[in-house]
Amino acid sequence: MMLKNIIGSVKSVTSVGEETARTVYLAGLGAYSKGMEQKQQTQGLLSSQFRALVDKGEYVETESKQRIDSTKKVVLGNVEKQVNYVIRRTSGIDRTKLSGLEERIDTLTAAVDKLLQK
Repeated sequence: MMLKNIIGSVKSVTSVGEETARTVYLAGLGAYSKGMEQKQQTQGLLSSQFRALVDKGEYVETESKQRIDSTKKVVLGNVEKQVNYVIRRTSGIDRTKLSGLEERIDTLTAAVDKLLQK
């Protein structure tokens, strides 16, 4: 009888051990599955955040270029005004009138050349 009790105890312990091993194995598979799900979620989140950063960067780049262009126009306009002022003060000649005078001289030169060809 004692042998039957020992064999019954061994079977009982073996059964408990097998169930415990199976439970640990299933917990490991569950942990692996959960890890893979979280990895995919993280990759999706990182991808969407990266795309959002790229979109924001494109917007900032466009805004910056527009600001640079408008600032450049203002600065060039101010520089041109200052150059015109200095030329007018030093020579007494207005640059806008000077460019008009150049056009008139070109027209006059063309007319004289035409007369000389006759």
